[in-house]
Amino acid sequence: MKATLEFDLPEEDYEWKRAVRCGDVECAISDFKNNLRNYWKHGHEFKTADEAIDKIYEELHEAFEDIGGEVL
Repeated sequence: MKATLEFDLPEEDYEWKRAVRCGDVECAISDFKNNLRNYWKHGHEFKTADEAIDKIYEELHEAFEDIGGEVL
């Protein structure tokens, strides 16, 4: 079985980019999920919820920077 995706470029450039980058996004999300799991399993040194949220937000942003893009 084969599947073909078609996009009308440049009008559907955003949709095309999302489709071709989904593998990279999946890897970034997996890495981010593993970081969260490590905090849960091995503990952390966050003093406040705000500190934890700031760190987690930063790590999510970095995960997407590593694949060369923004959070979609």
